[in-house]
Amino acid sequence: MKKQSLLKIFPETEYPTEYLISRLKGRKSRFITKWEIILESPEPSSKLSSENKSKNIQDVFFDKEMYWIYSQMNKKLKKTFHSIFFFREIKRVIACMRLRAQGKKDEELVELLKFSLLNKNLKKIITEESSLVNIMQAVEKELLFESNKFEGLTVHMKKNELKIPEHKIFDTFFQNINNKHPVLIKYFQMQIDGINIVSLHRTFRWNEETTDFLTGGSIPKEVFFKIQASEDEKALENLTAKIFYADKKQFITETLENVILSGLLKAAKKFLHWYTNIGYILYYILLLQIETINTGLLLLSHKKDVDFLRKRLIV
Repeated sequence: MKKQSLLKIFPETEYPTEYLISRLKGRKSRFITKWEIILESPEPSSKLSSENKSKNIQDVFFDKEMYWIYSQMNKKLKKTFHSIFFFREIKRVIACMRLRAQGKKDEELVELLKFSLLNKNLKKIITEESSLVNIMQAVEKELLFESNKFEGLTVHMKKNELKIPEHKIFDTFFQNINNKHPVLIKYFQMQIDGINIVSLHRTFRWNEETTDFLTGGSIPKEVFFKIQASEDEKALENLTAKIFYADKKQFITETLENVILSGLLKAAKKFLHWYTNIGYILYYILLLQIETINTGLLLLSHKKDVDFLRKRLIV
């Protein structure tokens, strides 16, 4: 009997890991490697391939490729990378609930779920159910198959004026990641650090209240609370530079989110030397994410926005 899962269950494949790596290396040839050359073009978006110019690039290109990668993984790889895809789909569920809360049309939810790895039953509930509470109940039921620590999400939501319990969902997820592979452990530690850094940065920039930070990163929550209390932005910058291999120039020329994603990619490159196959798959996924973000920015920009693109593109 197959285990219930938040994710869609694919027919088992016995493709060896090396086969998938070979396919990914071939598909990687489609990626843009010289973004600086594109920036020098009179019309940067004209350098994109017809595939990259497709509608809703950020929603379709990344999701479609991630769907394909997961479908090609053998049982062992699916288990190793389960947390990566699971985290992606949890974020998608929250995005769908936000759209529903905003009264968006069902068609927009269907589009967002087009290449989702969520199971069929949950997709149906998200697209057809109008009540946020009922959606949350369905999501909680699926999450409980992963860990009983997810229990109480719906009650929490009702007590907080139907506010989507994002922090509780993420914190529970990060505290219950069932993955022992060194590459994925380090990756998620950096993800948690990055989310906490961005949260703290927002308190400095836009006075957004941060009452708690996520658990499980390489930096204890107490460090972030201390920086927050002292309002020491320099300490936050130094901490970010240390974790994400950044230099001072990056904080001037790039957004904080780009510094973090660039750091994750640098870490993935290091993993290639010690864990070739697992490291390469993670490296490919991060390259895919960068390709998608950069391409989306180019499609929305014009030549007059080069300064904006230089700050926003991850090169």
